[in-house]
Amino acid sequence: MTDHNNTFGATMNKALKDDGDDFLNMALKKWKFNSKYKRNQIIFICLLVFFLTFGSVFTYYYTQIQQIKEQYDNQCSLNTRCQIQIDITQKMTQPIFFYYEIDNFYQTNRKFYQSKDTLQLKGEDRTISQLSSCAPYVTNQDMGKTLSFTGQTLNPQDPAIPCGLLSKLYFNDTYQLQSQNGTLIQIDQSQIAWTVDIDYNYKQTSDAPQKAWVDVTDEHFMVWMRTSGMGTFKKLWGRIKQDLPAGVYKLTINNQYNTSEYNGQKFFIITTSSPFGQKNIVLIVAYFSGALICIISVVSLYFFNKAKKDK
Repeated sequence: MTDHNNTFGATMNKALKDDGDDFLNMALKKWKFNSKYKRNQIIFICLLVFFLTFGSVFTYYYTQIQQIKEQYDNQCSLNTRCQIQIDITQKMTQPIFFYYEIDNFYQTNRKFYQSKDTLQLKGEDRTISQLSSCAPYVTNQDMGKTLSFTGQTLNPQDPAIPCGLLSKLYFNDTYQLQSQNGTLIQIDQSQIAWTVDIDYNYKQTSDAPQKAWVDVTDEHFMVWMRTSGMGTFKKLWGRIKQDLPAGVYKLTINNQYNTSEYNGQKFFIITTSSPFGQKNIVLIVAYFSGALICIISVVSLYFFNKAKKDK
């Protein structure tokens, strides 16, 4: 009986293997390169026109975007207010976006990303024992916080609201823009966070004004907590809803955020936009790379067809 079973099993395995080989051979024949010269040439030429057209359009709009980017942590001492002169050489048309950029900071590192309590951020009162995901930054003492955002003294042993390393490293620099004659340029700081964060993900606890060291419903905090995937990232700080004529402007910076602990750098970015978003050289490179591949393919097909005819 055992020999019969072994023979039957071997036969079935061979049959299945033969069927698999037949299917693979059929699939390979079906998907083999089609050497019809004219059809392939037309396909690659159409793709070439597509990539060149959109690559040129993206390049045009890329060149129309005006952007000012400058590092400032090397110009301003920590925990001081400083002024930086900005020269705008051409009129910037609204909407104008104001960003801060940080490099050498990996927000998606598990050490940062998981160090928070989602339920606490949604407004639930949580005890210290329930905040294990924030460890070792659980209490006000752990976070180094002594005052609530309304100025009241915090109990060092109370649960920090919010807790966790990601909150502890919250970016808190502020900016103020003035024209040359001292007129204040309003930077609108509303609607900078995602709608789902504003409406659902961030709510104050019942005793937040007395016990929270930061207002979690502040949209700057929401923007910070929305982690970025790269080590260098920029985050929206506000929008300027007026045109900025060419001229000299003054940016006053309240430089509070320390990047020296992780060898980081801080920049501000003032930029206009286009129908395709802001400056993104990657998109342009991708389309022109596609065009280059199409050119190489067209030339290769030409010589391939010529060699075939010569035979």
